[in-house]
Amino acid sequence: MDRIRAMPKGREMIIALSALIHARGLPGVAAEMLQVTRQDVPGAVAYLAGLSDPHGDPYAETKSTVAPGATTDANWAGNAAYSNYAAAEFVDVLRAGSCIGRLRGVHRCPFNTSFASRTSGVTVSFVGQNASTPIRRESYALNSLGYSKLVGIAVVSRELAKLGRPDVIPLLEASFLQALIDAADIAFLSNLPAVVDVSPAGIASGITPTASSGATAAAFISDCKKLLQAAAVANEVDSLQWVIPRTILAQLLCMTSTTGEPVHELLTIDGGMLLGVPVVATNAAHYSVSGGGTLYLINGSAIDYAESPSVDISVSTETSLEMTDAPNGPAQMVNLWQANLAGVRCERGINYARRRDAGIQILDGVVL
Repeated sequence: MDRIRAMPKGREMIIALSALIHARGLPGVAAEMLQVTRQDVPGAVAYLAGLSDPHGDPYAETKSTVAPGATTDANWAGNAAYSNYAAAEFVDVLRAGSCIGRLRGVHRCPFNTSFASRTSGVTVSFVGQNASTPIRRESYALNSLGYSKLVGIAVVSRELAKLGRPDVIPLLEASFLQALIDAADIAFLSNLPAVVDVSPAGIASGITPTASSGATAAAFISDCKKLLQAAAVANEVDSLQWVIPRTILAQLLCMTSTTGEPVHELLTIDGGMLLGVPVVATNAAHYSVSGGGTLYLINGSAIDYAESPSVDISVSTETSLEMTDAPNGPAQMVNLWQANLAGVRCERGINYARRRDAGIQILDGVVL
């Protein structure tokens, strides 16, 4: 039976994070605090209990004799059966917010696992009587997505994370969710090459974009038709979607005809339809050298995608941090304990790659 939820999806993960900050990074203490103060977050308690380490957590205990765990025992292993759903829900929210998570038809695969991708198919044609049947060999390429990760550290005051503040949880949730979503979208849509053992190439890397032909509504539609025709010629239409930054969407929504009617009635700031193709909106705004915006026409089946089933979150209140976005250089070190701060580190495993170049069409230099 589905559990009846009384809070937004993914909220329990943020509550667990807040408790972890308040407990100075000790998951056992954080779980105990939530058991006393909150009765509506069993997923958060189970997640924190799963992080507890009897060797590193002075509040954890090891007993000599215990009953065997069973999912039917609500006081023992029954709660452990739900230990991952809080983290999994958090990933669901991330996936729903990021553009790659909303693309249809994306080929999902595990990390570090080889899989075959078809590069050419068989030939099928009409054949006359007593005539030879043409044969074409199918071709496959062996691909694999290694493990790469997005990592961020945020520093907050411990006063901010106190559980008594009702506005703290939504504040933390919005901050971490949006940061992870924006970072994933910016990297995914970029034209940067891959960095070995660090980051994947952006899907625009190595793709020659189509230059915008003008700032009028007619020029914009003409440019979009060129992208659609290129995708159709390459037979890349099975999971086709536009990915458009909201900065461009806002400009398109403001376009009106000579009679004052909206030109793009089916568009919204969160997506909609453009020329019969669904639109995915993103906050990741990429600009060309000329200063114009960039939009994408993507066939989801042309992309391989791997992600971790959960987000790894750790908290420290007793370390020193190099407070800069370019570490390993001269910077001021801040002691978290002395400043009564908490450092929160979020790590999300994610990787992707293009399967076929023709599945990515780009319009660059858009100025409306």
